[in-house]
Amino acid sequence: QKLFSGIDISQLAFTMDSSVICSGSSRPLSAAPGGGIFWMIGGPGVISNSMVTSTGEGLIKILYLINEEECYGEITQQIPSTKTPNVEFETDSLDICIDEEKLIGITPDQSQLSLLSGPGILNGHLLTSIDTGLLTVTGQFETNGCVGTDTLIISSHPIPVPEITLDDPVICNGSSIQLAATPSGGAYTILSGAGR
Repeated sequence: QKLFSGIDISQLAFTMDSSVICSGSSRPLSAAPGGGIFWMIGGPGVISNSMVTSTGEGLIKILYLINEEECYGEITQQIPSTKTPNVEFETDSLDICIDEEKLIGITPDQSQLSLLSGPGILNGHLLTSIDTGLLTVTGQFETNGCVGTDTLIISSHPIPVPEITLDDPVICNGSSIQLAATPSGGAYTILSGAGR
């Protein structure tokens, strides 16, 4: 006597979230009964280790295939994928001085900015530094339930206090003296008087 069994196709079902997925996002795949394999059969996505990752906008089409005792069953599922907005600061890094204000540029310009950390005050897109250190600002923009983000690191520096050092502050007409100052790297300008 031989016993035969088959798969009841009506019992096959996807059990994972099939709502809209944002491009760049991943979610686990699951189906019942377990033990089958998932195949990508079309659309902007990739499957790896029972995870689907959206790679763009469109309809992701997935096949679930199960083999029980040489009997095969399969079902398909479609997951709509929406493009995540591209959010990008106009620069990768920024330098600012204490008490300086800087307008932070970002695309799209309707992005919401947040100061995550650091010594500063953010009012809309206007950043004011209040001390030295690193400031971290994030930008977010949402469309169709998908959120694009970017992060900007800002270095806040102290305002330099230059000091000119001269051995003798008196100079005779027609002679020259060597100027020295700290910190180095600055430029000299004659504000008044006869000299060049």
